[in-house]
Amino acid sequence: MIVGFVVIGACGSRNALPGSLVVDDDTNANTNSINTGPASAVATSGGPPGVTHTGSQAVTVAGPVTTGGSFVAGPTSGFTGVTTGMIPATTTDGGSIGVGGSPSCYPDSIGGGQGGEGGAPSELEQCPIPYCDGWAPRDANCADIQGSFYLFHDQESGGGSTIYAAPGTGGNQICVDGHVNQVFDSRYDVYWGAGFGMSLNQPAIDRPPEPYDAEAASVVGFGFHVDTLPYGELRFTVRGDDFYCTQVLTSGYSEYMLADLIKGCWEPNTTPPDYSGLMSIEWHLVANAQSSYSFSVCMNNLTVYRGPG
Repeated sequence: MIVGFVVIGACGSRNALPGSLVVDDDTNANTNSINTGPASAVATSGGPPGVTHTGSQAVTVAGPVTTGGSFVAGPTSGFTGVTTGMIPATTTDGGSIGVGGSPSCYPDSIGGGQGGEGGAPSELEQCPIPYCDGWAPRDANCADIQGSFYLFHDQESGGGSTIYAAPGTGGNQICVDGHVNQVFDSRYDVYWGAGFGMSLNQPAIDRPPEPYDAEAASVVGFGFHVDTLPYGELRFTVRGDDFYCTQVLTSGYSEYMLADLIKGCWEPNTTPPDYSGLMSIEWHLVANAQSSYSFSVCMNNLTVYRGPG
């Protein structure tokens, strides 16, 4: 299950969390097809599902785009119930982070915004991607990135992993707590973990995400700081025509160039990479066959790298 931070079409009860954050405690159980692989160049686990949505009531969070009234998040379709970026700040199942309108806060270092990307830089440059209450505005970074954050977990497939917005979330930091269940009977299609992500090109907080052309924006990578690593695996993933990912091996600040990510992730794909239709970046707490584990992770200092074409 992937859950948007700000979504529409709510039902059920909700628990208040710090900083205008909410979590829905519905327990809807829908089993859907998930694209995973039992073996991986990154780890021994698969990953989050592909997602199909149609219409304004259902908003995709990531993945390749098809023509017509529907677009697909991830390499497969058939996984429903994912919402993000819609008003009001409620959810149909799972968790929610954010507010019902566009936040207006910027770090002092931004000075009110950078006005989007210019031409390709002559050498590698970096700039922060500030966000507030789960929303990153495009006029506050140098790469024209804009979108809302969302949470996801494997409860709908029966995996039972959990993730919640944790104290410390707010301003320019995302913190999550939760639990990843162990993989049983090699069922990586059921037990794949939990995580959080951010859409890269969302026109408005009440609009669905659209593809982000990282090549046109001269984006070559991302960086971020995590305060601690979980007992299990933390995987950084970029969603586009496929999953592009790598394992986060150290706490603190690290940078990840797109060219260094593994296309296909747990099922490596040798076709040339295509960064012209990216949908989101994600931090995935990966399930494994050895043990379950709890996690508490904060991410901040999100940065984009631009370089010459």
